[in-house]
Amino acid sequence: METVNTRRRPEWPWRGREREGERGREGKESAAGSGDCPVQRRGNLSDNSNDLKRIQELEEEMVAARNMYNKEIQALHDQLDQNCKERMQIEMNNLKNSQMIAEFRESILALNTAVLQKEEEKKCIELLLCQKEAELRELMNNASNPSSEVDDLKRDLERLRCSLEEIQQK
Repeated sequence: METVNTRRRPEWPWRGREREGERGREGKESAAGSGDCPVQRRGNLSDNSNDLKRIQELEEEMVAARNMYNKEIQALHDQLDQNCKERMQIEMNNLKNSQMIAEFRESILALNTAVLQKEEEKKCIELLLCQKEAELRELMNNASNPSSEVDDLKRDLERLRCSLEEIQQK
């Protein structure tokens, strides 16, 4: 009796696929009536090498595409970082501007208060000036009156002298 080896050899997953593909091809070829010849094996090997070349080309394309996308992503990250920096600078400038606006408002209020005080002082001084001008006019009128009074007194004195002489002559 012959013993049949029932133990199977472990197969690698990729080997199984190759064998299935080969079996599928062999099945087709055997169904077509051609046998297992060395030319077919070379064709299979060249198909495999072509497939490997194509896989390598696709891998290289994938790597190139990945690198291109990584560069684009990096450029976008850089742009985002730049935008964030600009935004922070704008916010800092806005804060400084807000502080300056508050300071200017305080200065304007203080200046407005000072202007109002000066206007009040000006009104008071103008009123005082008007009063002094009225007093000056009155004094000038009074100053001109003494000369007329002196003239009146001189006339009175002259009359009195005349009267005295008349009385003395009588």
